Amino acid sequence: MKYPRLPQAESREWAASWQIPLVGLIGMAMSGTPYIMLGTLMTAIAEDTGWTRLQISSGTGIMSAIIVLLAPIMGMAIDRFGSRRIGLPGLAMFCLALASLALAGPSQQAWWAGWSFVAIAALFIKSTVWTAAIVTRFSDSRGLAIAVALTGSGVATFSLPLILTLLQQSFGWRGAVVGLAALYALLSLPLAWRYFYDAADQRRREKLDTAPIGRSTLPGLSPREIFRSRKFFQIGLSGLLAGIGVTALTVHFIPLLKDSGFAPLTAATIASGIGLATIFGRLTTGLLLDRFKASTIGFVTFSLPVLACMLLLLAPSIPMAFVVAVLIGFAAGAEFDVLAYLAARQFGVRHYGLVFGTVVGLLSFGAGLGPMLGAHLFDLYGSYRTMLLTVAGTFSLSAILIGTLGPYPVHRTPARDLETRPA
Repeated sequence: MKYPRLPQAESREWAASWQIPLVGLIGMAMSGTPYIMLGTLMTAIAEDTGWTRLQISSGTGIMSAIIVLLAPIMGMAIDRFGSRRIGLPGLAMFCLALASLALAGPSQQAWWAGWSFVAIAALFIKSTVWTAAIVTRFSDSRGLAIAVALTGSGVATFSLPLILTLLQQSFGWRGAVVGLAALYALLSLPLAWRYFYDAADQRRREKLDTAPIGRSTLPGLSPREIFRSRKFFQIGLSGLLAGIGVTALTVHFIPLLKDSGFAPLTAATIASGIGLATIFGRLTTGLLLDRFKASTIGFVTFSLPVLACMLLLLAPSIPMAFVVAVLIGFAAGAEFDVLAYLAARQFGVRHYGLVFGTVVGLLSFGAGLGPMLGAHLFDLYGSYRTMLLTVAGTFSLSAILIGTLGPYPVHRTPARDLETRPA
């Protein structure tokens, strides 16, 4: 199928707004930092504080609880105030919160307080902030723009372990945390201050419209219509199930390979392929979303981990394990792309922050459950076989829920009764 006008339209959008996905990429890298940082520095933290690994990991439980409770509220705030007024102070707050973890100890209460600060700050820089700005600035190339921004988490997964290890070796784990926070501040704040404007902010900045742009003039459904919709239930439940499956597989991937007879260094090398495949999956999915039906792409990509689980149930060889890592990483990369894109296409942009914020909250809750589910099933049965069968089931159901969404609706603006521009 040919798209004679699409490349030109895409080029115009990127020429005018390429800075938005770039700032989003940095913001997404920052938002995924706490989990990567914890895994990289856990041994050093334990040696310095004397805490157990469970005590150190308790911070992620605090994050999951706070995010699932407050993500919808943050989504409404984005709809009300715009992405810039949330994201810009959020970047500064997150840098301060991250650095504050260096002050923890010997009291674990200080550690929990620091993680609570990190969790609240992370709400201001979650994917909803960046994608909400993108959907107002990009239409023809929306899928690719979302993908570029969300690639930040894959970039962080690939690069942060090395950066943090080098900093820790030179300055200790506390110096590593402070150093990373300072690096983020230098990278993110000048760019966001100069370039990060959603469509409404851009109009006010260029003095094209001095009056506030009301949500009622934007295309999309009302909150009542959204939350009573079968499609919202399908997207939300699909995100929850995919979040459980992705983190269960990624967190337990190295232990599973070790149990299968792989040497620790070999298992870690294979697992690094997940990060690279995540980046590739995000960008590839973004390109496909601008050209094919999102529900079909979601069905295919959410089904890939089912094949990965089936392969892991066999006696995996090194080449097979690399294939599994690529399947898991590609699906993890496609996950956010598909859900972010569908939130705009199925419900419009009028309450996009509320919709996708709620979906992100459900996905984050699932991401918090996944590692615990895998660990519980391993402790119960003494192997990962039951976990793999369970995760295959969650991904199968997630793929079916996305694949049966049906066609995109046509949204009209209540004030003007105009059809939305094709997106």
